[in-house]
Amino acid sequence: AGSPALADAGVPVEDAGVLRRALDYSRPFGIPVMLRPGEPALERDGVMHEGAVSLRVGLRGVPALAEELGVTRLVGLARLTRAPVHLTHVTTARSLDLVRRAKDDGVRVTASAPARNLLLTDADIESSGYDTRLRVMPPLRPEADRVALLRAATDGTLDALISDHVPWGQEDKELEFAWAQPGATGLATALHATWTALDGDLGRVLALLSVGPGRVLGRGGRL
Repeated sequence: AGSPALADAGVPVEDAGVLRRALDYSRPFGIPVMLRPGEPALERDGVMHEGAVSLRVGLRGVPALAEELGVTRLVGLARLTRAPVHLTHVTTARSLDLVRRAKDDGVRVTASAPARNLLLTDADIESSGYDTRLRVMPPLRPEADRVALLRAATDGTLDALISDHVPWGQEDKELEFAWAQPGATGLATALHATWTALDGDLGRVLALLSVGPGRVLGRGGRL
């Protein structure tokens, strides 16, 4: 009917057999299947990145491995089915290395990251006093991952940046950090976050927020 893509709505498909069939059925249409890499069993109880900061502030963490296992799984399925797969929410340095390697091997994968992850880190949760606007999924990562994302935004590993617009009402966010719903306003902040993170490089900003997404969707580099 003219849909430019299929997606999992940010909820990883746990059954690899179902996902393989979905990719097999989508391939003849030539449209990308947008999937968030993640391992639900490792994500289920976490509320921020698992690391030194989560240990200090006393919040249950989501290990980076949850995303990295998801990337490995989706790259393998893309290789097997030869279907175009777009990995959304790629946020760790190791995940980016896996994407880079897959592209070099000719696997039909593209990738994007939330714009906010180029600007914010898990340390901002601590310094903000548990600001629940920073309770997002995937979680904000450490500085080393933020730097890796900046590099990936300039070397072509990331094809696009996304707003990751998941707004909630006050009753869902004005709670203790662990009880707040994961998600934040993205449409109103993505351009500013990208502009700030890339030091006002207008060409790169447009490439990541407009040209790149347009190419991923097969719209000739325009969105």
